[in-house]
Amino acid sequence: MFQWNRFYKKSLFVRMMILTFLVSIIPVLILAWISTYNTRNALISNEYANLDDKKEYTKTQILQHVHEQVENLEVVSLAENTTTAIDGLLKLHAANTAGMFDGTDKFQNNYQAIYQQIYPFFLKVKDHWHITDLIFMDPEAGQALFSTKGIQSYYARPTEGMHKMWQLIKKNKKPAVIDYSLNPESNTVSSYVGVPVFDKYERIQMIIAVEMETDAMDHFLAINRKIVNKNAMIEFYLVGDDSKLRSQPLKATENKILQQEVDNEAVQNAKQGLSGRIETINYNGDQVLCDYIPLGLDENEYFVTNFDWYLLTEIDKSLIDSKVGKVNNRIILALIVIILIVMFFGFYIARNLTRPIMGMVDVARNISAGDLNLELKRSKRQDEIGQLEEAFIQMIENLKKHLIDLSESMMMLTNSVSGISATVSQLTSSSQETASAISETTATVEEVRQTAQLARDRATEVADGAKTTVKVANDGEQAVYDSIDGMSKIREQMESISEGITHLSEQSQLIGNIMNTINDLAEQSNLLAVNASIEAAKAGEEGKGFGVVANEVKNLSQQSKQATLQVREILTDIQKATSIAVMSTEQGRKAVEIGESQTEKAGISIKELAGTINQAMQASVQITTSTNEQFTGIDQVIEAMKGIELASAQNLDGVKQLESAAHGLESLGSSIQNMMEYYKLKN
Repeated sequence: MFQWNRFYKKSLFVRMMILTFLVSIIPVLILAWISTYNTRNALISNEYANLDDKKEYTKTQILQHVHEQVENLEVVSLAENTTTAIDGLLKLHAANTAGMFDGTDKFQNNYQAIYQQIYPFFLKVKDHWHITDLIFMDPEAGQALFSTKGIQSYYARPTEGMHKMWQLIKKNKKPAVIDYSLNPESNTVSSYVGVPVFDKYERIQMIIAVEMETDAMDHFLAINRKIVNKNAMIEFYLVGDDSKLRSQPLKATENKILQQEVDNEAVQNAKQGLSGRIETINYNGDQVLCDYIPLGLDENEYFVTNFDWYLLTEIDKSLIDSKVGKVNNRIILALIVIILIVMFFGFYIARNLTRPIMGMVDVARNISAGDLNLELKRSKRQDEIGQLEEAFIQMIENLKKHLIDLSESMMMLTNSVSGISATVSQLTSSSQETASAISETTATVEEVRQTAQLARDRATEVADGAKTTVKVANDGEQAVYDSIDGMSKIREQMESISEGITHLSEQSQLIGNIMNTINDLAEQSNLLAVNASIEAAKAGEEGKGFGVVANEVKNLSQQSKQATLQVREILTDIQKATSIAVMSTEQGRKAVEIGESQTEKAGISIKELAGTINQAMQASVQITTSTNEQFTGIDQVIEAMKGIELASAQNLDGVKQLESAAHGLESLGSSIQNMMEYYKLKN
């Protein structure tokens, strides 16, 4: 199984060369297979067409050869020498049949005289036609009356082939052709062609036949082989109805006629009257391309026959395979040249594509190492690689610009955060002082409460003592004076509390303004972080580190904003509590003024105590009532001061959180500044 992970780990140049090789070799292999397949089919088709041409030509020549034998016999039958021979032979045969010859010697002498007269002419004819024998036959009995083989042929017993020929001619009164057959007496294989000779009454008076051994047909076929088969590649031979050879194959080393059986599919199809082409096994056991056709001798109208021959033209398949091998070698050589050419152009294209990319890779590595001072040379290419280089150069320039802007912004942010930190520190100190003052005020009010409690007790004692003794009245008068002094102190303390609360309200407003400044700074930091994140995303893989820093700045600004909101909520609570404390203080002040006024009245009443005890008692009751009201007011003031103290403590905690956030923002600014210093930029 192909390991794609290992493949993709290789360099782009190597992968492009591998893909170029695969892209070239796969179509080349397919083309080679198609070319080989088409070449083989084309060669086979061409050879079949060649075989078909040779088959038709050879068939025509064989039929023409048989026709010529018949025509030659007919021409011979019309010759004057033939007429003389026929007359002499018929007269001798008639005389012999009528018993005109007393002895055999006399008949032999007369036959020899006729034989010697006609023999030279027909011997020349036989030699000229390359036939085995020329025969005159009795049409009635089928006996041989003359033969170029010798005198003893007269009344010779006819061979099987001669007898079949005689029967066909006698029956059909047309020329006849007889298939090859074995003559047991001479152990020769012969074929016969005969023509009838008619008299003026259209009666057969003589049959003239020629005997042809296989040499004649082989000689004829050999001549045709030389004509149609100059390279001796095509083999053709004849097969009879018994599937045995009727001509000697070219490759046969011994006589195969009527001995070698050829019973393949081509012969079987030809016997059915079909013609065609097929790949089969020949007589010699070789794989051949065979074109077969029946000669159609039995369908001829010019002569009669009782057989047909089947012509097989074939070529050894190994010769086709040899040609295919040679063509394949040329195709393979051409395909190798094509692969080399494709690989050369693939090498050129891969090198042309990867070289500028490697240059960009080197620059990217330097950028990842923090060096932005390297410059990528602009090429004159206008294709996608050129556009990539231009975009890469533009990205580096934008990155430099944004880093410079970010560095300047971070310096401004660092300065602002330092100022905020100083302000928050001051605010923390002021909040601590305010909390301390509120604690002191609360303690003072508690003392006033205790004093009021004492005044109330004293007023009660005065009321009780006024009934019994003047001395108690004098003591009460003194107590009244003390109460007046206490009320003065309470009024002073209340005024001090009022001033402290007013100062706390002003400090709260100042903290609110600072919180607005911090909130604006957080929003600016958040906006700056968003812009930095966008630029980092544009920078792609090289801007990931800067994107992380931008996200940290964004998170810190959001935390600062949330802390500001919390502080703002605390300030709102403090302002509400301060307003309540102011109102309570005002009420306490009024109560103190009332108490002071009443105490003064009580002093006047005590001075007039000598006038009447009843008036003193009434005054004491009024003093007691006023003192109770004063005590209640002081309790309310104490409760209000406790709320102010709690709000002040919460305000102090919020200010401390703000101070911590300001320090964290200052630390983050320093970290970003250190990150910016990692990138080396020219001034």
